[in-house]
Amino acid sequence: MLLLLSLATLALTTLTAPGASELEATGASLVAAIPGLFGWFWELADVLLIAWAVALVVASMVARHRGRLLRDQIVALALVLGGAALLVSEGTSVWHAATTTGPPLLYPAVRLALAATVITSSSPHWGARFAGSATGS
Repeated sequence: MLLLLSLATLALTTLTAPGASELEATGASLVAAIPGLFGWFWELADVLLIAWAVALVVASMVARHRGRLLRDQIVALALVLGGAALLVSEGTSVWHAATTTGPPLLYPAVRLALAATVITSSSPHWGARFAGSATGS
């Protein structure tokens, strides 16, 4: 039920996504006025986010008894790639949208969506493993 509700919400927000607001335009002009200040930070954060997602997938592959986690990650990635395939415009591919390092080719950004889905689908599994150690049991 939660999956269906999430998919419906994503579909609704994708269809009704407005253009850039005045606040977004002001923020973009502020960042453009200070060249180089935030560029390195966002590039580093992007690389670290992708590295964390890859580390979670690798950890689920090599850890014992984590087959269900790997299955959940693969299903989540397939859903995101399927959604991206529906959103991709003419003249570009999902692979190109997922691997480009510049501004995103489509909304939502495929790289961000792939990393976020791996991290989100992994958190219940890894969180449950460490929940007992946090309470001392």
